[in-house]
Amino acid sequence: SCIVAMKSGSTHGFVSRMAVFLATYVVRFHEPPLLLVFRGGFVAIYTSFAGIVEHGASFGPETTFGVGYLSCMLMAGVACNVLGQWAMSQIVPKKYQVECPVDINLAETVWDDYLFYACLLLLVFASCICYSGFVPYAATELWVGIAFVPIGFRVGQVIEGSEEYEGIQWGTWRCNFTSALTLAGSCVCAHLVPFLNDFTVWRKFVGTFIGALSAFNGTTSDTILLWKKGQKKEAVLNATLNIVSLGAIVLGISRMPFLLDIWLGRNVVQVEPLAWDLREL
Repeated sequence: SCIVAMKSGSTHGFVSRMAVFLATYVVRFHEPPLLLVFRGGFVAIYTSFAGIVEHGASFGPETTFGVGYLSCMLMAGVACNVLGQWAMSQIVPKKYQVECPVDINLAETVWDDYLFYACLLLLVFASCICYSGFVPYAATELWVGIAFVPIGFRVGQVIEGSEEYEGIQWGTWRCNFTSALTLAGSCVCAHLVPFLNDFTVWRKFVGTFIGALSAFNGTTSDTILLWKKGQKKEAVLNATLNIVSLGAIVLGISRMPFLLDIWLGRNVVQVEPLAWDLREL
């Protein structure tokens, strides 16, 4: 699971920064704000700090490698953000890269409706696949998880607050720290009340809401922006604050023996028997 997390952690930063480059130098969809939806929705769930904390704790109490893993993931996220911007700058012809990109109000065009129906069809298709049993994922898990995404995003906005910080991004850190503490607390609850894992809403709360609440992508992006502004000291402190505080939670969880058998991945998907076996094809 750690290898999968490292792959997703690397690709999320790469894809996110490519999207930021397009919105900065090529075209910006002002309404609806597609970049905000993409980064705050898809990318936020794709890789979460809470999941990284869980993976770090899974290394066990005998080693502090979990904290090193957390540090490596954050550095990999920053590196892939930079690489994603460089890659897109090479892909997009220079003549289309301008300081004031085209600003499109998608809500005033017919493409807004097409986008809505395309997303709706995608959800219906995914639901049919899940319902048919061709993937080990129940349709109810899918829809409950989707419902938790905007809830987690909104709660994160409240925790982050509206204040803009010049140096360390305390708002983003509060989201990360709260999500990690909530993860630890939910694992304790699942240990004390084992039948909680039988409920879809609980599993998706742990697997989706907590993931949406954390801000791995936001942390890596904040660090890069601070560095580009010349605030190199603040950039280092911003990354260090997240590593030290979340690393403490990693060490705390890893030293609770009963928590090692309750990890985030098991709460994300309620595995059901496949309707077919690949070996029979």
